[in-house]
Order: sequence, then structure tokens, then C-alpha cells
Amino acid sequence: MAGVLGMLWPSSASGAPDAQRQVVAVEVNAADDEAGTLAVELGDVMQHLDLRMRLEHRSEPPLLWPSDVLAGVWIDASHPDRVTITVIDLNRRPDGQRYVRTLVREGSIAVFTEQVAQVVRASLESILAVDVERLSSALDAAAGPLVVALPEARPAAASKAMATGVGLDFGAAVTEQAVSPNSGPIFGVEAAVRISLPSRRLGLVASGAYDPRFDAPNGPAISEVSVASFRLIPSIELIDLDTFGASLGGGGGADLFSVAPLVVKGSMAKIDKAVDEVDPVVSGQLVLHLRLAGHLALIMAFDLDYDLLNREAAGPSKGVFVPPGPAFEPWRLRPMVAFGACVPFTAAGACASPPQ
Repeated sequence: MAGVLGMLWPSSASGAPDAQRQVVAVEVNAADDEAGTLAVELGDVMQHLDLRMRLEHRSEPPLLWPSDVLAGVWIDASHPDRVTITVIDLNRRPDGQRYVRTLVREGSIAVFTEQVAQVVRASLESILAVDVERLSSALDAAAGPLVVALPEARPAAASKAMATGVGLDFGAAVTEQAVSPNSGPIFGVEAAVRISLPSRRLGLVASGAYDPRFDAPNGPAISEVSVASFRLIPSIELIDLDTFGASLGGGGGADLFSVAPLVVKGSMAKIDKAVDEVDPVVSGQLVLHLRLAGHLALIMAFDLDYDLLNREAAGPSKGVFVPPGPAFEPWRLRPMVAFGACVPFTAAGACASPPQ
């Protein structure tokens, strides 16, 4: 629901009486403190231009603008690092000529609201002067750092819809993991699915990884070991910029160890039957996203797993000579690094570039 900040913003500027002044409809999506500061800045603009302002605080742009206004202004300041300003000229064109500018947030609330007010003022001055070419040059002079400048854009409601809803991403990576003191770094593969809430701040990662068979020597004995890992990790987005994101998560899962000892009978050696053991683990995870052009992002993940059981994954085979002790025993604290790519299945996915 839209919260009404003021039906008509009062003006003490000299000029025509209030009833004869043209009205500008302004819709603002911002935090309460930012909306209040914007109201003051825009009120000064309206006084200078001898206009009246009808101001509302709402989360979605209007589908239809009132027919009795000179112009419609939609200010979306809900994103942490940018603010989008849409000015619609309702005076000369029934369908509403649309101009969009996106500014980078820099400095305090007072600084960025002053920039927004400058853009709105330049737009309204151009509309009042009935000079279409003057609008582009006036906006460029007032806007400061520009990210996007589109003479014609999709309706604001459609653009907003692209960035909302549940996000879904799929990723694949190669991994390197430290498993045990008797084996070097182990290379494997991993696949993951991430579901994120509409804000992209909270998410859930489900992943599976596989490390192919590797040798784990234990004195004169050698075991062949493979590891399959499964994780379910809730996460929170720490950084969410246009091209870069970072999330931190904590959860758990299980590691399935398949251990096949190399046994010696007389002068013969052979691989014994594999023994499978499952160890429950708790995990911490840091994931970095570098969003590229289009629907693709590079990812780098750092995991740290803690084995809840201090168990021998496999012991000596019956009737077979092996040295005392376990054939293979993993570290309880196991780090892993992964590097790969992810693609979004929905526009609200964490790997998706933001809508322009």
C-alpha cells in the first residue's frame, strides 16, 4: 500500500495562485528518512518553478498517472548503490514521453537527494520550455555520474518485476580439497543450486561434490579412496553490487568415504573390497560472485568443513596383513576451494546482472 506523505506540497513562492499552478505527481520508493529529505529538496524545486507537487511514498510505480498533471516523476531509491529517476512528460504527449536516468549513490543522504532534485528540476524546466532537445543536455549537465541513459525504456513496472520473485541459480566448479595427512591436495568437481529470496539477501545453497579415487599411503600399505560430499547451506548476501557480490553461509551435510585397501597375500597384492562410511559434517562457506555481461557469473568459494565423528573410514581386511592402525583416517578439519561459473534461471537470481 502506498503511504501518502502529502497530497499537495505547499508553496510560498510568488506567482500564480495555488489553484492555477500546474501539478507535478511525484512517487517515491525510499526509506523514510530519505523520502523526507527528498520531499524537502523537491519542495524547493517546485517553489522555484512555481509548481505544485503531489507526493506519495509507495513501493511500486503507478500503472496510470493522473490526467490533470503536467508531469509524473518516479524515484526508485530502494537499491543500496543506485537511484533511478523516471520523468514522464504528460503535457505534450498523451502516451507520456519517458526519460530515465540512473545515478550512482555517493556521499550522504543530503548529497544524493540534492543530485536527484537537480535532475528533476532540469527535466521540469525542459518540459515547461517545450524543448525536447534541451532535456537531454540539461539532464547530462545536472546528473553527475551516469550509469544508464536511455531515451526510451520499458515501463518502470515491468523493469521492477524482472528483479523481484524467487531467485534460482545453477553453478558448476572444479574443487581442491585437503582430505588427510597421507594424501596431497585432491581435485574434484562440484555442482550447486542456489535459491534466494526476492531481496537476494537470504539464500539456500544445495551442492554435491565428488573427488575421484586417490592414493592414501599408510606406511607400506596403500588405500584407494574416493569422497562424495553433500551440503545444505543457508547464506546471507554481504555485498550486492552491480557486478560483484559476496555471501557468507553456514550449514552442514555428509561426506561419503569409499576406501579400498591394497592388501598383500604372500607375493601377491590386490585391491580389497571397498568399505563405505558416512561422516556428518558442519560447514562454513564464503562465496564471491563476479557478474559478467549477460547471464553469466564467475564464482569462487571457500569452504571449511568440520567432521563430527573421529572415525576410521576403513580398517584392515580379515586375515590380511596390514600395519597396525587404520588404513585411512581423514582430517576432522578439512578446507576446500572451488572455482567455476554460475547462470541464473530467473532474473532475481544472485548470479543475474541487475535490470537496467
